[in-house]
Amino acid sequence: MSGVALAGVAYAEVHRGMWIVRCPAVYCWSAMAVTLGLPEFVCLGDGSCGEAAPIVWPRDPLAIATLLRMRPDPTTRNWLPGETLQDLVAENAAHGCLPAEWTALPGRTLVVHEVEGVAVAGLLADALPPAERRLAIASTGR
Repeated sequence: MSGVALAGVAYAEVHRGMWIVRCPAVYCWSAMAVTLGLPEFVCLGDGSCGEAAPIVWPRDPLAIATLLRMRPDPTTRNWLPGETLQDLVAENAAHGCLPAEWTALPGRTLVVHEVEGVAVAGLLADALPPAERRLAIASTGR
């Protein structure tokens, strides 16, 4: 998606650590902070065009927020529709923004397993002993 707005549909994104929605009206450039999970956007920004549209949220917004919070500089806590969780992990790794326990396991590959945009497993599950790993994966329902 990469920030492209389609008329009648508002996409949630993260800008500097805040969930925002850009107005989908063709000639409106407003964007507003929104509460996670809000179902509908109504443009009340500077242009105040009044456009209303359903908000399309990512499948796993909490995983996105968690990965972005690992970044010490709030100005770098950004996410656009179309970016995957693995993209965020790779960006964090490139800038040294991963927790020590994620990088302290020798011989492990840092991976977030996604199923339709939802984090279902990753390095931490991979680091558990086999019996606990089965329990952790079973508890996710996947």
